Amino acid sequence: MSDFSTGICNDKWQAVPRQPDADIFYIHCTGGFRGTKISDDHWQIEPIFENGEARAKGFLTDKQLRQIVRIGGFKVLGFQASGWLNGEWHSSWRPIIPTEKNHARSPSAIWGSISTNLFSATRAQQLTELKEPDHSKVATILDDSSVEERLARAISFSLRSMDLAVEQIAEHYNEQLVNKMYAGKVDGQRSSNTMDQNLFAHVHAFFLQLGSARDYLAAFIANRLGMNASHGKVDTMNALKSKLRSHHAGSEPILDLFLQKKWLMAKPDEPDRWATSGWLKEVTDLRNEIVHRRPYGSVYAERFGWAKPVRADLGLYRYFRPIEIEGQPERDLLDLICYHYRECTGIFFDAAKAAGLDGNMMSLTDKEIVSLKVIHPPTADQ
Repeated sequence: MSDFSTGICNDKWQAVPRQPDADIFYIHCTGGFRGTKISDDHWQIEPIFENGEARAKGFLTDKQLRQIVRIGGFKVLGFQASGWLNGEWHSSWRPIIPTEKNHARSPSAIWGSISTNLFSATRAQQLTELKEPDHSKVATILDDSSVEERLARAISFSLRSMDLAVEQIAEHYNEQLVNKMYAGKVDGQRSSNTMDQNLFAHVHAFFLQLGSARDYLAAFIANRLGMNASHGKVDTMNALKSKLRSHHAGSEPILDLFLQKKWLMAKPDEPDRWATSGWLKEVTDLRNEIVHRRPYGSVYAERFGWAKPVRADLGLYRYFRPIEIEGQPERDLLDLICYHYRECTGIFFDAAKAAGLDGNMMSLTDKEIVSLKVIHPPTADQ
């Protein structure tokens, strides 16, 4: 048995590197295209194919960046702010909200604030009354949540997980497009590599989390309609659909959003039987296909991706990865995800407003801070 009394293997050592403080702001698009904001009205874009290599080029103004996005036929997925502070990595993602011009707050953040503010309105006083607060006592109060608070938090978590899946798929597209450029394979040669397994996992996660957010919202609607008290537990969109009756129309604002979009409809010949339609039916069918019947990547055509020119004279190319949907023409995976992602973020943003609850960011005052512990970083001789 080894004796480590003098330390662990001092023959060779080096400090684990820590990144210096820095901030990065990306705009992620379909096709593997993205822009990096260097300063106000100064953007660098990548990848551009020139002289047989992938290049980052700049600087472009905001207007010029929008022109390149239009020329390339790219769709903006979202904005990523990330960086390092005292060696710790941080990252946040804000999706495009189709109906809004300001995308400063994501639906995930708004639903998270709804949950937090519901807590502040009901149980925050219990924290201030703790005479000797510790983690166990604080946890007991925080976890004793109301149904609305719990469901709002669950919606927030699912939407955030969906954001992360889209972010990772966009990263994969960008990386694969760069690889194609350096390999000189920009004219449609199909190929695959071991990183495709990561893509398959992120696609599965996207549809799984979208379905989870949908079902949590259905449970939120059902709770406000009083269904859980009279109909047993209603915790999926399918269960909500089966319990809806004609008299529920006009009685709950979030439900009315689905009715206005004709995503939920009473059957013409059976007014007390409801069905999904439009986008809600489309995404539910696709989600069930990917999550329950066959994972993305199990179809032969989906195992390969390729780069193709958009404007070769400008060095603009896009990565293309097909998704096979029965009865539909071949489509790019990320283009399809972008479509469903935008619809989803739009309805959850509108639903948060329709809920009539406080979704503003929480601000802490001295009275609301129950316990504070400052941990100083170790000095060089500690």
